[in-house]
Amino acid sequence: MLSCLHYLSAAWAAVLLAGLWACALATFRHFGRNASSNQSSFAEKMTLIRPIRGLNDGIREALESIAESDIQRRFEILIAMESSDDPAYPIAVGFSQYKADRNVSIVLTGPSKDRMGKIHNMIEAFPKAKNPFIVFSDADAWANPALIRETSRAFGSGYDAVFALPYFADPRNAAEMSFAVALNHGFSTPAALSYYLFNFPFCAGAWMGFSKNIIEKIGGLESFEKRIADDYALGMAVVKAGGKHAFLSRPVFFRETTTSVKDTFQHLSKWASIIHSCLPNLYWIAPLFSPTHASLLFLIIAWASHWHVLAALILFTATILSRILVGVIQDLRIARAAMPFYSYLGIPLFDFIATGIWLSGFRRNIHWRNKSYRLSRGCKAEVLNADLLSN
Repeated sequence: MLSCLHYLSAAWAAVLLAGLWACALATFRHFGRNASSNQSSFAEKMTLIRPIRGLNDGIREALESIAESDIQRRFEILIAMESSDDPAYPIAVGFSQYKADRNVSIVLTGPSKDRMGKIHNMIEAFPKAKNPFIVFSDADAWANPALIRETSRAFGSGYDAVFALPYFADPRNAAEMSFAVALNHGFSTPAALSYYLFNFPFCAGAWMGFSKNIIEKIGGLESFEKRIADDYALGMAVVKAGGKHAFLSRPVFFRETTTSVKDTFQHLSKWASIIHSCLPNLYWIAPLFSPTHASLLFLIIAWASHWHVLAALILFTATILSRILVGVIQDLRIARAAMPFYSYLGIPLFDFIATGIWLSGFRRNIHWRNKSYRLSRGCKAEVLNADLLSN
């Protein structure tokens, strides 16, 4: 029995190591693509809806990046927030006045009540959009000309939905580096490979776009008002409806407001709970797909059985080094820049810390932007303090 487990663990660790390098190759290929604009059609007009609730670091600069990057002026910009009491409202007003020559409007959406704030703002702003293609973008996301060009090209080429990979930009301290390691080298690593192999809509709210036709086909945004992971739910609905979706070859950069490693852990723990509610069956076995955990398990079994210990140690070392090297390659390809090298030592360390984050994801109640939610299967969320917030 032990010998069977020994060989199975060795084989699985080797498969996952190969899979890690397959992820790196897929990333290298996907984010190096540059379709010729002479052979592509472009969407002439699009609407960008930016749901905002509360202040984020660099929120004004993120808004300005849209106007400055939209060289062809394809975007109508709708800034959606619940009321003028929002602390971000003066910033939105200042931006709209500063960019008076651009098509910028502020949509006050009213109290979100039993909806999640973001999807509420999306639902209420959607009817105001004048154009056939809609992009939803988080408050902390930065645009650039290449991203807007790729978005326009995808819509112009007949895609019903487009998604960009969120990438934490230019981490400046330990807290931000911990978030960058977790997102960029955990969540984002398998993105390109999963798109190629499984046609997975690697959707993320930082930058996701839809045609009005596909929104109507999947039942409208209102049907997603109880889905806390609106991006995932929308992406899967597009696939189910037979929509054609594109995973853009340019990332969307963002900077999450985080002041400590504890903030990072709490944020990731919240998202672990959300992922658990969306993929409850897969979530139970998620650690089995970590190459670091698999190679460590093989090393433990080899040490316990005194069998092929050197081979297990070599495989474990190769996995740790591969996680670091793949991280460097990925940053150089996607972000066109690397973090300080010592930051990459945190990638395999994060793999082990992620075990605690995974365990914390089994809870049902979370707190997010002044609201408490109870999660259930299907990405559904019930607002627990809706009555209190509406008074």
